Amino acid sequence: RVAEFDPTQFSISPPAIYKNRIVWASAAGRTLDHNLNWEIYSLNLDNGEIKQITNDVHDQIEPRIYGDTIVWLDDRNAAYDIYAYDLKTGQEKRLTSSSSVQDDSLSISGNIVVWTDNRNADPKKTSHAVNEPNYNNEIYAYDLTKGLERRITNYAGNDHYPSVDGTRVVWHRQLSYSKGEVYSYDLAGSSANETQITHSGY
Repeated sequence: RVAEFDPTQFSISPPAIYKNRIVWASAAGRTLDHNLNWEIYSLNLDNGEIKQITNDVHDQIEPRIYGDTIVWLDDRNAAYDIYAYDLKTGQEKRLTSSSSVQDDSLSISGNIVVWTDNRNADPKKTSHAVNEPNYNNEIYAYDLTKGLERRITNYAGNDHYPSVDGTRVVWHRQLSYSKGEVYSYDLAGSSANETQITHSGY
């Protein structure tokens, strides 16, 4: 048993890990429900210390961690934004301001955070590209060092589930209701360096 933490008193979401630190979202003392007040916690495996990262009446979910930076989805502004927390300084920062972040994906590597964003979509449309290609979920990235946001994709349909490692971003592109492929983009490359990885036809 790593730490004094009673899991029966908490509803817990899927965790993330970087080296000796685990992060997760938890709603204390309640049952699973969409209206719960979820908070972000971290566990230091070296000393068993559990630290509550957020303390807000709104939901903070889907944390990810890299180095000393924890990022998560936060609905304190009535829709999801991305926030970051520096474990060294104890400082919290809001990364996005459009409140259009989708809750199906968030990834961090080094100083780069990536996510799915629907700020260019028509909210009255469905999310399936075969039905309404102008719904237009896109992949965005944020450079924590430079404080700059960057749009990665510009496809008239759904790009989602991104993951990042180093400067390479990969994601799923929904070509129709039943067909999707994996694409890749190198943030360090030229402006037109999107690459199709899979050609399955499914």
